[in-house]
Amino acid sequence: MTIGLLVSELKDAYVRDLCLGAKAAAKDHKADLIIFPGKLMAADTGHNEKKPYEFQHTAVFDYIDDREFDVLIIDIEHLAKKAPILKKEEFLSGFGAVPVLTISEQSGFASINLKGTKENPKMIGYRAVTDALIFAKTGSVSEEDTLSVYTEQEPGAAEGMATLDKIGSAYFRRKYSDDTPAKEVMEVLANGGFKNAGLFLFETPADNQMTQMWSIPETMQVGAILTDGKVTGAESLKPSEDAADVPEGCVKTTNVFKAFMAGRHRTWIAKNIFNEGREIGLFITEFTPMFAEGYVQEMLMHLITGAVRVSYCEKRLAESFEEIKANKEMIDRDGSVLDHMGDQDYLTGIPNRRGFFAKAYDLLKSQYKDGTYANVAYIDIDSIKMINEAFGREEGDGVVKKIANILDKVFGEEALIGRVRGNEFAVLLITKDAGRGEVLRSDMAHQNAKLVAENDTPYLIHLQSAICTFAYQKDLSLREMLAQTDDHLQKVKTSI
Repeated sequence: MTIGLLVSELKDAYVRDLCLGAKAAAKDHKADLIIFPGKLMAADTGHNEKKPYEFQHTAVFDYIDDREFDVLIIDIEHLAKKAPILKKEEFLSGFGAVPVLTISEQSGFASINLKGTKENPKMIGYRAVTDALIFAKTGSVSEEDTLSVYTEQEPGAAEGMATLDKIGSAYFRRKYSDDTPAKEVMEVLANGGFKNAGLFLFETPADNQMTQMWSIPETMQVGAILTDGKVTGAESLKPSEDAADVPEGCVKTTNVFKAFMAGRHRTWIAKNIFNEGREIGLFITEFTPMFAEGYVQEMLMHLITGAVRVSYCEKRLAESFEEIKANKEMIDRDGSVLDHMGDQDYLTGIPNRRGFFAKAYDLLKSQYKDGTYANVAYIDIDSIKMINEAFGREEGDGVVKKIANILDKVFGEEALIGRVRGNEFAVLLITKDAGRGEVLRSDMAHQNAKLVAENDTPYLIHLQSAICTFAYQKDLSLREMLAQTDDHLQKVKTSI
């Protein structure tokens, strides 16, 4: 039996005790319990101007899927204390077929039996889980007037701050590798005494803002798994029935809890990870006595988020360094610094990165209007590095010129084509034809096949491309178009 417990925040003493009681009941009844601390639901009057992203915490509830849970317990009184009645009802009705049981009475919804709990939050938590198990099977709750429950706090809660100090120091003193940063984040937790945890990350951060609520991605990358103190990867997860449809190293978002827990009958705590207006993943760990100490969970998530962001930034810095290094090599080879400071690519004669962006902004401003479509493309010569290394730079330069000519034929004179990196081209074509993008994708596929079929060189010339079409939107920026197109290109690369 899998139970979800939706609460506000663990810095509230009542909520912490409620969770401790629920944990005890889950252990006694051999049930899986997942605690979702979501802070407070935003009221209709808006959000806190000083803390504009506080509402994001409730996004953790979006991970709850009725295929993974048998019953939900919702502390609606604390979770939605600032929200109006209609919003509470809308929230309680939003979990599909999974049965919902509230802790306090809410009109139209079943609530737990508070008899014998003596208003003790630990006893209320214990009662909530025992009633939820009955409710999931019979549709009713216990009518008992008495309840015996463990009330003593487990030893070890005072160790929370010492644990945070240890892992915090380790997180921000180490340098993360390019290959396995998520596993290194988890290794620090293991060294700090954590035994079981899971770190799941989105391939692309998902926007989640008050004016643009997020759409949860279908899959998540398995960053790292900690099982009994040992750090592993996706191979340690329980595969889903439709695992063939999931990219390697990933898990379906709707199956993340069952894949992770695998019937271990423990109490877990799940929390979303975000960076300002963007959701970047989910962290799950075992609910241990240290969480009975105020603010421990909050500070742990700050550390996890900071470590993930630091590792991500280090990776981006390494990529930027390599790009700078490659550009420097191009400048040194050409011998003309002034040429590279201009707008034109020295090799192909088309705009370079600087020239492309300058012209693209002007083009959008003058031609991207209501009734038009912007076709944005990235084309990558994925074999150019091998060609340069095996056959020399001159041979590679010839290939680059050849691809520039092909792109000119495919996209036409009205398109803006630029060489934005040594092996990568970008294209912007604005048209009134909604179907032009599909024609361009077909033409690129034909040209790629032609390159392979008519190849008379001892090496293969292969292109990877992504073409996205954007109907006119007043606030849609070139940066957003390019980012989405780049995301598609990365997916093309990883699917091969």
